[in-house]
Amino acid sequence: VRIPIDPVDLQAVMSPIAGELHAGDIVTVRTTVANHGPDPSPTTTVVGFVPDFAELVSAIPDRGTCVTAPTPSCDLGPLPVAASTGVSWRLRLSREGVFRFGVAALGEGRWRRRPGAVAAGLVAAAFFVLTMRSQRFVEYFAPTATFFAALAGGGLIAAWRPARRRALAGVLAAVLAGNVIGIGSMLMRRARATPYDRFAAAALYVARTAPPGAMLCTTDWDDFPWLYFYNIESTYLVGLDPTYLHGVFRDAYWAWVDASLGRVARPSAVFAEQLPCAYVLSDRDHEAFLALAAEDAQLEEVLADEQMVLYRVRRNGPPPTYPTTPR
Repeated sequence: VRIPIDPVDLQAVMSPIAGELHAGDIVTVRTTVANHGPDPSPTTTVVGFVPDFAELVSAIPDRGTCVTAPTPSCDLGPLPVAASTGVSWRLRLSREGVFRFGVAALGEGRWRRRPGAVAAGLVAAAFFVLTMRSQRFVEYFAPTATFFAALAGGGLIAAWRPARRRALAGVLAAVLAGNVIGIGSMLMRRARATPYDRFAAAALYVARTAPPGAMLCTTDWDDFPWLYFYNIESTYLVGLDPTYLHGVFRDAYWAWVDASLGRVARPSAVFAEQLPCAYVLSDRDHEAFLALAAEDAQLEEVLADEQMVLYRVRRNGPPPTYPTTPR
């Protein structure tokens, strides 16, 4: 039996078995591993896959060491180009069946022959670093990690016994079901906690009372969609991404961050004097800001509910206005 594992690097050849086999017989299978180059294999491992109706009695390598559990494998050490070595496997049959004994020869040098897996691994690692660095969900990490796992481990999994593959499929199915249930539950909780009209009253109030183009400021960048859906007459300090404010007006950006997080004793020093805000909206999560705003005479609370608090910025004269979305 000849099993090509990687034709340009390592090949495993098994000796044929002659005659009838019966339950209780002990069979010796010889595996020879040859390195056809072009590179030497710094480490060479042979993994055996025992059929369900047999048990491994022993594994005797020409050199190196073997282990029989949990997965039979032999570490044969370095294997130069054009060299070969082998393992003798002794198996006891527990019942009759079609005798199939699989092996996989794994060499360290094989990664140089699998540029796709290496490239996918590097790309997945890069997106993982970006995910950790940004502290936000980067959509590209999950698919690139999946591609890497398929390219790197697909061949090894394909060589597993059917029962083991079915067990892995069951585990993955359970993980998938858990993810579906978990994500569905999370979305339902978020829908209850943050309804689509959570800031509708504030947006409509500002649209009625402020001149078109007046700026509605928020203490969090992701509050924008809830407001813009109901009010396109106003302008907004930050939309879906505060990077633009950070890139053009960096000092104003950091002043906004500090005031929103309750680090400025008088928030109006930022929202009225450094920023051209007509109104300021805060959700209930910014407790430090809310406590300071309640004591700030230049911020007048005009609307509040369980989701938010809306303040009018007291100014001498009308607030600045800016071009808005044309109808």
